[in-house]
Amino acid sequence: MDGHLKKKSKDLENQIPVSFTEKDKQAILKKIKTTEQSRKTNAHQIFPKLMTAFVLVGAIFLLISITISDFNQEQTSQIEENDQIKDVDEEMEEKKSVREKNPFGNFISHGSLKETDYLQYIHWMSHQKVIAENKWGFYEITDERISWLIEGLEKRDFGHEETYRDILERWASGDFSEVDEDHNIVHGILGGTEDEATGILSPEEEQEYINNTQEVSEIYNN
Repeated sequence: MDGHLKKKSKDLENQIPVSFTEKDKQAILKKIKTTEQSRKTNAHQIFPKLMTAFVLVGAIFLLISITISDFNQEQTSQIEENDQIKDVDEEMEEKKSVREKNPFGNFISHGSLKETDYLQYIHWMSHQKVIAENKWGFYEITDERISWLIEGLEKRDFGHEETYRDILERWASGDFSEVDEDHNIVHGILGGTEDEATGILSPEEEQEYINNTQEVSEIYNN
């Protein structure tokens, strides 16, 4: 392009009439050079604009790619998290199915034993031996159950711990002479105001009660 412009400039210079003054000749040559420089300037201005446009387009594509990648990664993470939760739930169900029951036939351990659970165990065992108008709930008294409750006192802190220990240690030694009073004590702690024990069953009455009454664990498991 530069060669073409120079040639054109030379041709125009040769074609200028001789009658032109030297001043006119220089003015025409100056105009030609100005046109040449203008074209070069325009070419230099277009190139940066094209580069800027390419950079912007590339940045947009990069941003779109990152957004799509992040979305896919988030979806994958959510699926993996759901799978992990499902695995944990299944594992817990398996552990639950193989857990050992306590002596009362349920899955309450010493570590999760609440005071209300403790009171009900003693309360419902006492029904075996007491006379009361209504007796809701029954667990047969056994050495294993008494020992398990005494062990629980070493692992849990209860507000009426000494009362429970006194009752259970007497029962562990075979002393049920105050079992009607024991019943009324735990019944009162549970908030009961009716159906207090009024006496102690005879051995024959006690055996009849055991034979004709379902334990709480049997009722809930049926």
